Amino acid sequence: ADWYDGPSLLQLLEALPTAQERTAGHLLIPVQYVAREGEGTGNQPRTLWGRIAHGRVKAGDAVQILPSGETAVVAEVRRAGSVVDACEAGESAGVVLDRQLDVS
Repeated sequence: ADWYDGPSLLQLLEALPTAQERTAGHLLIPVQYVAREGEGTGNQPRTLWGRIAHGRVKAGDAVQILPSGETAVVAEVRRAGSVVDACEAGESAGVVLDRQLDVS
């Protein structure tokens, strides 16, 4: 249009800052799915899957489950089915705890 000489809508959208998840600070990972290993019943390891909303996680980290307030230690971190050293905000991760806790 003759009356407008500014950037196009697409140019404005492309110039917006991207969402940056915060990797510093406490871990926040809403659990979206719990996977049980093995078959049958009993005390099988469970992987708590979710997208990390804040912070980072690695094996050996102490974590607190909310709303119960119980604590555990991260035994293993997984991403896309493989064990990894760590995951951080913005990544989907699987967390295996050192003990079984109700996370529902």
